[in-house]
Amino acid sequence: MSEDLKAAAQEIARLRAHIEKMEAERKRLSKRDWNYQVIFDRVTDQLAAERPCLPDRPGRFEGLSFVICYYDIPRQIERTLACCAPAYQGGAEHEIEVVIVDNGSPTPLPDDLQERFPHVRQII
Repeated sequence: MSEDLKAAAQEIARLRAHIEKMEAERKRLSKRDWNYQVIFDRVTDQLAAERPCLPDRPGRFEGLSFVICYYDIPRQIERTLACCAPAYQGGAEHEIEVVIVDNGSPTPLPDDLQERFPHVRQII
């Protein structure tokens, strides 16, 4: 029995050392990911501040457009559309549009989709 206890104690010590190494690696990766996020935020902020001036064209939409390809995802489409909603995106109703492209799905889109989600501008 003594040999079994020694073997178990050695295995526990080995596993603890392995856990410590894994935790150190997780912390290192977490810090690296945080640094990447900071850099990404700086770049996107700079790009947003330096928005290129495009010539005005009549009928040009100035907001955020989502194009969603739909193929046999009847349950997911409603959750997706809810995530594209102006309230969820932090924008006004006129700033967000959604275009759904039905990619030949065997399951049709719900008929009342545009009524329930007014930001859906077009279903193709």
